[in-house]
Amino acid sequence: MTARQQWSVVGAVIAIMAAGLAVASHYMKDELFPVTIGSTAPDFRAKVLGDNRYKTLADYKGQVVLLNVWEPGVRRVRRRCRASNGYTKRTATRGSSSWPSASTTM
Repeated sequence: MTARQQWSVVGAVIAIMAAGLAVASHYMKDELFPVTIGSTAPDFRAKVLGDNRYKTLADYKGQVVLLNVWEPGVRRVRRRCRASNGYTKRTATRGSSSWPSASTTM
């Protein structure tokens, strides 16, 4: 088999894989991309730290919510969380947004 024939086989395999991926993503759209712009956000329940109560998405009705789930052991995540705390403090007085965070340990 010549080099040209080998590259033709490689190209055909890549084309078949790309076509299969396109077909799969079309027919599995709801499973692959469950949340889109304008869709209802999935409900969540998170424990309030230092308190014996839980918050749900319903507690933030009418507000802009960015749910930030992070692992505290990663250094760059800690920097991002400090930045998000500054954003929360700046917008908290306006009452227009919330920034609930969930910490996980892996």
